[in-house]
Formats: sequence, structure tokens, C-alpha cells
Amino acid sequence: MLTDDQIRELKAKHGPKLAHFATELGDVVFRPPTRAEFERFVDEGQTASKAGAMTTLVRSCVVLPTPAEFEQMLDRQPAYVLKFAIKIQDLAGNKAQLEGKEL
Repeated sequence: MLTDDQIRELKAKHGPKLAHFATELGDVVFRPPTRAEFERFVDEGQTASKAGAMTTLVRSCVVLPTPAEFEQMLDRQPAYVLKFAIKIQDLAGNKAQLEGKEL
């Protein structure tokens, strides 16, 4: 489990909006994707493997653990990518409640 000091350090380095998963394999923290990273995810999902697009998005946004540790985690639990990708999309505004109306 992350300590308060670790959380403060991560937020200072990556911004206040982070997502944390406490998995059976360890803690994972993600930052929101940049606009370019999100656009690449959408574009790759249209033209290539959706699983590949999700994996690319997730890898680009992970801030904890290290890349090598994260790859080991995905080797053991590859379906984690699905859960992580959904939460990262939420960080990017996917759950925003927007109401439009005709003018």
C-alpha cells in the first residue's frame, strides 16, 4: 500500500489527478494521458488491434511501478490491461457528464 509521502511525491511529479490500483501483484499508479497519447489510442483502436492500442495507452501512462516491473505484472495478469485502460480513459474525461442542446 502506498504511504501518504509516496502519494504526495507522485502527485508533485505527475499532477494531482492520478489513479491507483492495489492489485495482488502490487500497487499500480497511472497519470492521465496527454492529448497526443489519447488521440494515438483512438487512432490505433480504429486501424489496429484494440488490445494493442489499450496496451500502448496503459504503458504510456503508468508511473508506478517501474516499466520492467509493470511488464512482469502484465505477463502474469494480462487482462489487467482492460481494467487499467478503462480507468485511464476516465482520467481523460470519458465519464464527464456533458449535456448538449440544439440552438
